[in-house]
Amino acid sequence: MPTPTFPFAANLFENQVVVITGGGTGIGLASAQRFAALGAKVAIGSRKQQNIDAGLAVLREEAPEDRLYGSPLDTRDATTVDAWVEGVLAKFGRIDVLINNAG
Repeated sequence: MPTPTFPFAANLFENQVVVITGGGTGIGLASAQRFAALGAKVAIGSRKQQNIDAGLAVLREEAPEDRLYGSPLDTRDATTVDAWVEGVLAKFGRIDVLINNAG
């Protein structure tokens, strides 16, 4: 099967910060890959550290480490949500796009 072409400019999301809950696997990870390929700084969260680690490994193929962030996140627990957001803000300074994919 031929590889589909990607019709957007490579820098479409350059310097934009995209955060994705449930970003370590599945649709969340696929979204993170596309945003990273389009130049975004990408933060992913997952309840399982192994999903974060695996997701970041995949994302490193699309973006350098300084454009990536991953940390544990359980959207049912306000403490982990606060810590995750604080981590994103500490690294990137802002959030431009939220994809609430957890659950």
